[in-house]
Amino acid sequence: MKRTLRTKLPVSPSLLQPVVIDAREQVVARHRQQKEVYDRTAKPVRPPQLGEVVRMHHGGESQRAIIRHNTNTPRSYIVETQDDSKLRRNRRHYLNDIIVLERFNSTFFLLLSMFYYPPFAP
Repeated sequence: MKRTLRTKLPVSPSLLQPVVIDAREQVVARHRQQKEVYDRTAKPVRPPQLGEVVRMHHGGESQRAIIRHNTNTPRSYIVETQDDSKLRRNRRHYLNDIIVLERFNSTFFLLLSMFYYPPFAP
């Protein structure tokens, strides 16, 4: 047991001295360990290409949008939605269109993949 007892029994004087713990090293070690665990499954995100069709949430519904051009700030893009509105959005606001469809319905994704990659006809 690590708890010091409050009693009149004799105690070693070294146990009565305060000990200063370097918390900075413990915090840095914990952050390093968390980074290692996160990096096991993290993958780099591919930057979008100009003219790429993406899906984004706008106006309370999911809409298709086209990336028109980059902005001066990093990871921000001007996108044009289906209703012809131009918005400045960050990478976290949209998903690639095929990825969204894959998550939404796997059968529709199969139909879409057949559209993009038609079967070989000899």
